[in-house]
Amino acid sequence: MEKFVGDAVMAVFGVPVAHEDDALRACRAGAEMLAAVEEVDHRVARAQGVRLEVRIGIETGEVVVGDPSRGSTFASGPAVNTAARLQQAAGSGQCLLGPGCYRLVRDAADVEARHGLALKGFAAPLTAYRLLAVHDDSHPVPDRPVAPLVGRSREMALLRQAFDRAATDGTCQLVTVLGPAGAGKTRLAVEFLAGLDAPATVRAAGALLVLRRRRHLLAAGGGGAPSRWPDRRRVRAGGA
Repeated sequence: MEKFVGDAVMAVFGVPVAHEDDALRACRAGAEMLAAVEEVDHRVARAQGVRLEVRIGIETGEVVVGDPSRGSTFASGPAVNTAARLQQAAGSGQCLLGPGCYRLVRDAADVEARHGLALKGFAAPLTAYRLLAVHDDSHPVPDRPVAPLVGRSREMALLRQAFDRAATDGTCQLVTVLGPAGAGKTRLAVEFLAGLDAPATVRAAGALLVLRRRRHLLAAGGGGAPSRWPDRRRVRAGGA
């Protein structure tokens, strides 16, 4: 929670810790806020005869922030201004997404485009997107991105070598992809999986498990999962 301005609330996602799905988290929060206010509105309207309204604007982009270690996370920049203008332009019970946010969540949410939106302080009309729903268990990265992957030939070669070793030698190969939020870890995994000759290649290697949350790619040889896999499942089930 960044600050309160009158009856407005400003929240910033990705500060002080950035996540690759911050835009999607913001959309989920917006959708849940609309649902919560609608529920409260019905109760207040019946009890006191007044109505509650909420309008939300969300945009994603680079911002200037204070030092979180000193308790200052004040954010400013074009994305903040756009979100504020979208909030003002939204109708009652609506959440409007800016183009930057929409680009990151378009495969994880249902929206309705609003073209030619005139916002104060903007020289040209803007296309915004009314958030209708966020898909359950959705992921911000599409299963097969449209734009080509660039500059990851070395990493793709390392992944392929590990997978080929599992298929040829019958050994277990574990590769952990590390990097800051937004560096392209999930995209790398998606492209690698899309390039495999499945299901024949997967059968040859025995098993391929992708844990997207931690970006682990595990290729297990020998016709099945790793030998200690059942033990790991039992330990996890026991809460260890």
